[in-house]
Amino acid sequence: MSSVAILEYKGASALRSRRRSSNRLFALLIGALFIVLALEMVFHFVIAPNLLIDKVQITASDDLPLSNDQIVQIAGLDRPSYYFSLDVARIKAKLEAYPIIKEATVRKVFPAGIAISLVERRPFAVTLVNTASGSIPVAFDADGVVVRIGAVASAGDLPFVSGVEIPELRLGMRLPGELARFLSDLERIKATDPSLFADLSEVRFVRTVGSDFDVMLYPLAYRVPVLIGDTVDDQELRYIMMTLDVVAQEGLSAKLSELDFRSGQVVYRLKGGS
Repeated sequence: MSSVAILEYKGASALRSRRRSSNRLFALLIGALFIVLALEMVFHFVIAPNLLIDKVQITASDDLPLSNDQIVQIAGLDRPSYYFSLDVARIKAKLEAYPIIKEATVRKVFPAGIAISLVERRPFAVTLVNTASGSIPVAFDADGVVVRIGAVASAGDLPFVSGVEIPELRLGMRLPGELARFLSDLERIKATDPSLFADLSEVRFVRTVGSDFDVMLYPLAYRVPVLIGDTVDDQELRYIMMTLDVVAQEGLSAKLSELDFRSGQVVYRLKGGS
């Protein structure tokens, strides 16, 4: 009997010891959870609301005519900004509203940074606008948005556009939609066949009735202008260049005032006649 009692006593003692260990472990876990909760509350209610943006990382092309300080100012980050209350969608909208910025990507970088990546609107064509101080070059992109006023870098590599009326010149203004659509046609040609696009020296918009217009193309290597409708694609432009090749080989260039492709068939107009 005594040996049985001793075994029961030892078993009960071991059970009480395990219970005490479990209770201590449970108490430690509860304490740890309270500490984590307290730290989280301190972070969310004390630290986070006062976490200021202290680093702005900007990625853009080297020829974007804006300094980092100007970009920060346009984005509205030139005043104290708090990380968790920062509205990246609003910053993106502010940047893309600036005339020469085509697309902006904005993201937060924890714990106190923001990264901005910019794609600028690039000059696609150039025109001349008469002002009180004389004619000045104006460049616009393929969407018809004015992106440069005054000196235009690499203007000699851009096709010249004439017949464009710009009554109130300002950076960011848009050409009429029908003209911008034609520029989009030219952009697709440039993407498909850059050398074909480079063959164009001048594009002149010719107003017809109301908002309708035709286009006069002036090829770089030929002296004969070409009249087309209000759209163009690479196949049509390639056919035009082939026709001009034939005209030049036949020695007819000096006799022609223009070629008219508007009807789908080539109409040869002679100088001094039709």
